[in-house]
Parts: sequence; C-alpha cells; structure tokens
Amino acid sequence: RAETTQTRTGAWVRSLLERKPTRLVTVAIANKTARTAWALLAKGETYRAAPVS
Repeated sequence: RAETTQTRTGAWVRSLLERKPTRLVTVAIANKTARTAWALLAKGETYRAAPVS
C-alpha cells in the first residue's frame, strides 16, 4: 500500500521495489518503521508526516 501513496515514504518504497526483491523491501520497511517508533518513544514525541515536496 505504501507504494501507491504520494508521500516521501511511498516514493522511497517505489524506488526500492525497482531495484530490490519484494521480501527485502518488506524487511526494509519494517526496519524503518521500528526505528521511527523507537525514536518517537525515546523522545516522547508525536509522529508528524513530512510534507511532500
């Protein structure tokens, strides 16, 4: 689903899918999500999606 959204993450996923196998991209998404969640919890912040430019 991320590959169809017009966000920075969607663009990143589309770029990865052009170059890498689907399973590897799935692991990369999970890794990115886990790192984002950890950073938010560690800093006590709320997630704010970056605007698409």
